Amino acid sequence: MKTTHGSPALAAKAAAEAKAQTTMQIEQAKAQAQAQAEQARTQADVAIQQHKTQTQAQLSAQKNQLEAMGKRMEMLPAIIIQHLKNVGAITVAEIGAGVDIGQTMLEHELAASEQQANGGAVPQQ
Repeated sequence: MKTTHGSPALAAKAAAEAKAQTTMQIEQAKAQAQAQAEQARTQADVAIQQHKTQTQAQLSAQKNQLEAMGKRMEMLPAIIIQHLKNVGAITVAEIGAGVDIGQTMLEHELAASEQQANGGAVPQQ
């Protein structure tokens, strides 16, 4: 005759162990999921900070370029005025040089005319 006296106790113990193991697996899975979520949040925070830093650097560079362009634009009227003054001075110098060349040419022509009028003798100056 078999006794079944210990069998319900073993079954209850096995069920309790299975439940405890399942509960432990669930807790481990939750902990692992929380750790992965935290890691993902940390990586996202790092990526956001890197993007923010890059964007700030780009904005700063663009701001510097715009400021430099603005300074060049502010200087432009003075540069144009100076260029116009230089053109005027160059024109005056060219006219003066032209007058000098013209005067020299007239003096040579006059000397040549006098020489012809004197019958080929070199005029005295």
